[in-house]
Amino acid sequence: MTYEPTLDDYIQQLLHGPNPSVRQNAAFILGRQRDMRVIAPLIHAADDIDATVRMRAVEALGAWKNYPEATHAVLRAFTDADEIVRAQAARSLGLMQDASVFDALIPGLRDESVTVRAKTAEALGSLGAVEAVMPLLQTLIEDQDGSVRYFAQESLVQIGGLQSREAVSQAISSYQDNPGILIDLISVLGRLPDMRNRDLLETLLSHSDGDIRAMAQWAIDEMK
Repeated sequence: MTYEPTLDDYIQQLLHGPNPSVRQNAAFILGRQRDMRVIAPLIHAADDIDATVRMRAVEALGAWKNYPEATHAVLRAFTDADEIVRAQAARSLGLMQDASVFDALIPGLRDESVTVRAKTAEALGSLGAVEAVMPLLQTLIEDQDGSVRYFAQESLVQIGGLQSREAVSQAISSYQDNPGILIDLISVLGRLPDMRNRDLLETLLSHSDGDIRAMAQWAIDEMK
């Protein structure tokens, strides 16, 4: 007869497993259980000596919305020395959708790790906080990495609303001479349906850059 490990077995492996691979696997398995008994062991594992174990624990904790202890553990992980843990913490915080973590997330947009910045930008979109519009717009304009800018764009669209539309419209007026930034901004505006965008977009149909003209036409067509 094949022995199937129980929940308690996996908890013991997570807490006392002799090597990181055992603890990593236990964290992975426990992360797929909807049993409150796993929360405390996962919080403990978020401080494991092995970075991958910490990352797996933080990943698992992301499934536990509305549990302050889990949220606090993930917030601590967002300042971890290892970027894989910080990146997963950003993702988990986005999944938890707790607006109270907004202020703690913002510094992640300036993290030295591209992955952390990208995951932070994505998480801010998941939170849906209008306060994130300006930090995300700044990231879209200033970050040197394309993946980070992509997630900033997507989050601005996800947040949407008047704040996103007005901030992006103002930025378009300010970056007429920077085609790379302008194209990204038009991409956002084109997915924020509002007929008030039309006048601004029509001015770009006479832009000297052909790609800008094409992008502006696409955005106008999206309103039809």
